[in-house]
Amino acid sequence: MATPAPVSPARTARIIHVALAIPPIVFGSVIAILVARGEFPPAGNPMVHFALVGVGLFLMLAGTLVAFRIPPRTGGETPDAYWGRSFPRAVVAWAMMEGGAFLTGFAGLFAGTLFYPVIGMVAFAALMLGFNPARISGG
Repeated sequence: MATPAPVSPARTARIIHVALAIPPIVFGSVIAILVARGEFPPAGNPMVHFALVGVGLFLMLAGTLVAFRIPPRTGGETPDAYWGRSFPRAVVAWAMMEGGAFLTGFAGLFAGTLFYPVIGMVAFAALMLGFNPARISGG
């Protein structure tokens, strides 16, 4: 039986990036539809909603700081070699950004407002576009 060819670390990074980027956007869209239809009345303490948004945005900021600490690709380094050493740090950065997006979405759901999820999803989409695998690795 033939062994399958190993998956390229650069390809894995692209797949994981998309897999982490899509769920919060879908979640935010569902929340926007539910809140716009008025299915859920506001629930809980508004201070908890503010705290969720604050923690969510802080997680996105922390993910950004982790992403800035990913070392650049050297001149003669192949993309697979680069992603072999940089992949764990990139996944941590993307996961922190994703977690922050989910928290802002939950805050919007609990508060019954579109303002929180819109802030979170716009920030998340901008960060995921800004820190995509091609930009991190320099092309």
